[in-house]
Amino acid sequence: MCRALGVSRSRLYQLFEPSGGVLHYIQSRRLLAAHLALSDPADSRRIVEIAEAFGFSSAANFSRAFSKEFGYSPREGRRTMVLPHPAHSVSPGEHEKASSFEDWLKALGR
Repeated sequence: MCRALGVSRSRLYQLFEPSGGVLHYIQSRRLLAAHLALSDPADSRRIVEIAEAFGFSSAANFSRAFSKEFGYSPREGRRTMVLPHPAHSVSPGEHEKASSFEDWLKALGR
């Protein structure tokens, strides 16, 4: 990831530290993708299969992380087809204001 972004590992971690760190950011993105799969009426996979597809080692770990991120369980998310509200999104205005890649990364971390 550092190579693709052109920043050092320590700088990347510094940029994401205020928002919980790189691992938290990656997990939030995985949870958002899993939420979208759960909300898709055409996706008939079981919750545990979706959890595994997005890198969670157990259904319990996935359920705990999902509930913490969205405030409701994966089952509730599937049943009600609730639209996800990611914890760390960047508004279009913030994206346009970013004058450098570093500014953009900081905006992502908010």
